[in-house]
Amino acid sequence: EQGNSAKKVRKRTTSCAVRNRWNANHYDRINVTIPKGYGDIFKDYCDERGTTMNGVLSAIIKFELEQYMQKQERSAEA
Repeated sequence: EQGNSAKKVRKRTTSCAVRNRWNANHYDRINVTIPKGYGDIFKDYCDERGTTMNGVLSAIIKFELEQYMQKQERSAEA
C-alpha cells in the first residue's frame, strides 16, 4: 500500500495574465479592418497554405518594412 506517500503531481500552467504580460512586453498589437467577405477568403487562403492569418500578415509587414528601411538607408547615404 502506498497510502499517503504517493507524490502529488502539480500541474504547471501559465496563467492568462502572465501570457498577456509577456506578449505586451514582446509584441506590438495592431487591428486590421478589411472589406466584408475578405476575412473568409483570407482565412481560406491561409488554411490552404497551412499557415495562420497572423503569420501571413506578419510576413508581409516584415517584408514591406525591410524594403522601406533599405530605401531609407540608401537615401541617407546619398
